[in-house]
Amino acid sequence: MNTPVNHHYVPRMLSKRFANQEGKLHVFDKNYPDKGVQKKDPKKVFVKRRFYTQEEEDGTRDTSVETEYLAPLESDSSRIIEKIVDSARRGGPLNLSPGEREIWAEFYYNLFARVPDTLDKATDKVRQKALAEIDFARQSRPLNDLELSLQNDSETMERNLKKGRIQHLQESHSGHVSELL
Repeated sequence: MNTPVNHHYVPRMLSKRFANQEGKLHVFDKNYPDKGVQKKDPKKVFVKRRFYTQEEEDGTRDTSVETEYLAPLESDSSRIIEKIVDSARRGGPLNLSPGEREIWAEFYYNLFARVPDTLDKATDKVRQKALAEIDFARQSRPLNDLELSLQNDSETMERNLKKGRIQHLQESHSGHVSELL
């Protein structure tokens, strides 16, 4: 099995539904405004290298959130999207089972939870809070090994923050998301 390296934060199965007859999307990248609107393959947009890969200190890489959680969720959601589109074209009612509604709620939640800008803002807040708590702890007691490593090694801090972000995505929100929505 191939290990995925390029991870889409907007699923390709979703973005390709908006492609033109040539299979291209019209995209504008705010990071490169001089390029204007371009035509691109859905495979090459809304993607970040190893975005969902958890990297351990020993160098091993875990892509299970991509392969065991997001890919099956996207596959199930694609079938639900087909039902939604079919229902809209027929002009009939949408009949989703409770299980399909739960899958759709989870997919919908993840569309927002996995956007890089959203994740970066949340990660910044967690980083600041962790550093503030370490600073507070230092005033009352000696720091433990984990606190010292987080304070002194930004690579360890960033790896742990990414790991937490990825694990949050992988946690089942089943049953809770539809209540929130």
